[in-house]
Amino acid sequence: MKIKSILVFCPILLLAQAALSAAIIPCGVASLATYQSYGSTGCSLGPQFNFSSFSYVATLSVNTTVITATDITVTPQLSAGGPKFGFAANWGTSNSILPSSYTGVIGFHGASADPVFNAFNSLTLVTTGSTSSIASVANVNEIDCVGGLLNNTGTACLSGVGITSGASISGSNLSANTVVAFIPATTIDVLKTINLSSTGTAISPAFANLTNVQQDFGTNAPEPSTWLLTSSTIGFGIWLRRKRFLKRSARL
Repeated sequence: MKIKSILVFCPILLLAQAALSAAIIPCGVASLATYQSYGSTGCSLGPQFNFSSFSYVATLSVNTTVITATDITVTPQLSAGGPKFGFAANWGTSNSILPSSYTGVIGFHGASADPVFNAFNSLTLVTTGSTSSIASVANVNEIDCVGGLLNNTGTACLSGVGITSGASISGSNLSANTVVAFIPATTIDVLKTINLSSTGTAISPAFANLTNVQQDFGTNAPEPSTWLLTSSTIGFGIWLRRKRFLKRSARL
């Protein structure tokens, strides 16, 4: 009975993945504005993953250049450990004595068609940038709804498990990261808030900038030994069914 369940489940899983990849355009290097145009249909990354509902809004800009979705380059990648998305732009405050601040918010939704081998089970937030002094701030705060959706204001989860994380830069040309692990889930809602601020003096102007914000999704991909066991089990099931079929045919 167990072998039969595996044999029935695998074709269904493969059909679900095929339907996902066939119905949605592939994710590629493009502006965030292009990704926004995909709407709730989104784009596919490999046969297992779909990412949709991309959004970006600048909620605060004081003595800075406003970055729009067109200015942000999105670079997707599908690695052995799971999917990745990089968001690159020149977020920054002016190198001046004037108080400067900027806040931008990136949101999107991820889904996996494979709950067995490719469910999301961790997040890695990576930021790259510079600050000039202790009076400068460059960080990214994130809220994720694992297995659920964020509310309209992006402050809490309507469903699923809420997880918060953040990464801050303090110094020149640095990267900072944070990793969060959780129980595997097939969907995740992501909201990243980019915060920049600086206040200089007549003697020492200040600045803060970020050039890249990356999201790495970890998945419960099986070890090679697990793949071997699964393949062996399926192969044995096919052999056993064939043997029974031939035995019944011989009796007729």
